[in-house]
Amino acid sequence: MMDNQFDDISRVLQLLPTTVEKLVLCGNKLGDELPSSTPDNSAIRELSISRNDIKDWRWIGELAKALPKLMSLRITDNPIYDDYVEVKCDGSVDGATSDGPVGSAADRSRQ
Repeated sequence: MMDNQFDDISRVLQLLPTTVEKLVLCGNKLGDELPSSTPDNSAIRELSISRNDIKDWRWIGELAKALPKLMSLRITDNPIYDDYVEVKCDGSVDGATSDGPVGSAADRSRQ
């Protein structure tokens, strides 16, 4: 297996043919750069980004905006699971504050 260490999904999407519907980017360094709108890649319906460095639910919200036809998303084994918020289909995020997401596992255990 080749380890490319991609850290910016927007750059990756710009390199792909516009007909790609399934993309697997597991085991890279995605998570620091927020996804930006990439209208040329609106065909992507399935995306697997497990085992990256995604920590912020806003990243997932921006991804939903950048890939409007996305139907399946795999994000297991990312630091994002340390916090809980709701990401709506329109890309908006409930529970995020200027300090980051709220509703961490520690918060839930106190309820």
